[in-house]
Amino acid sequence: MLESSAVDREVIAYRMKLVALIDRFMAGERSLIAIEAQAHADALVCLMEEAPLAKRPKIDHLIDRYESLRINCSN
Repeated sequence: MLESSAVDREVIAYRMKLVALIDRFMAGERSLIAIEAQAHADALVCLMEEAPLAKRPKIDHLIDRYESLRINCSN
C-alpha cells in the first residue's frame, strides 16, 4: 500500500494532466485526447488499488472525469 502523501502527489499530478487535456480539448485538438484520457484512467485504477481507503474517493472522482472527457471526444 502506498503512503497517503505519495497518493496525494499522484492525484495532484493527474489533476494537472486532466486540466492540460481539457485545455487541448477546448482548443479543438481531439485526435489523441481520448486515447490519453483512457490511459490516464487506467493508471488511476492501478493507483486506487494501492491507495489507502481514505484516498480512493478522490481517485474515483478523477477516473470519472477522465472517462467523461474520453466520451466527449468520441462524440
